[in-house]
Amino acid sequence: DGKILTINKIAQQSAGLPLDSLQGMFFWDAPWWSYDPRVQKKVREAVNQAAEGKVVSFEERAKVVESEMIIANLGLVPVFDDRGKVKYLIAESHDITNIRHAEEVLRQSLEKEKELGELKSRFVSIASHEFRTPLATIQAASDLLKHYSHKMTEQKRIERLNKIQAEVRNMTSLLEEVLIIGKVEAGKL
Repeated sequence: DGKILTINKIAQQSAGLPLDSLQGMFFWDAPWWSYDPRVQKKVREAVNQAAEGKVVSFEERAKVVESEMIIANLGLVPVFDDRGKVKYLIAESHDITNIRHAEEVLRQSLEKEKELGELKSRFVSIASHEFRTPLATIQAASDLLKHYSHKMTEQKRIERLNKIQAEVRNMTSLLEEVLIIGKVEAGKL
């Protein structure tokens, strides 16, 4: 019927009540679940399922002494009599708060890692675009010098060579910025 018959010391201490106060109390009315009527209903339904002979297991927030909330993995296991009828239920609970917290920290870390990966992809895309422009200018200037230098004045040849040198300096500056970003990521800066 869902009434508590006996309880171990750890569960009793987490309820913050003496054993005689807990005995005879409906399991869903115990202090662990009484903080929220929806949780009480969920526990009552789980007790009813277990009373029908099903093993029930679920996670729920539970209130322990001094109003501390934990995440409990609750299992209800039916024990049968000689005729195959449910005689009583064994309730077993494990505090999995730290596990769920660690999972949340890991999930957040994975999200940050994913964001970092997306930023790196965008950076590579932007950097490759930024390198293409000076390379195209260098290519064009060198092609002009290669094919038409004999038709150019000395001043025009110098202008083309200066343009090539300026673009090489621009690319060198871009490479230095990429290297600085790499050092920052490696923790060396």
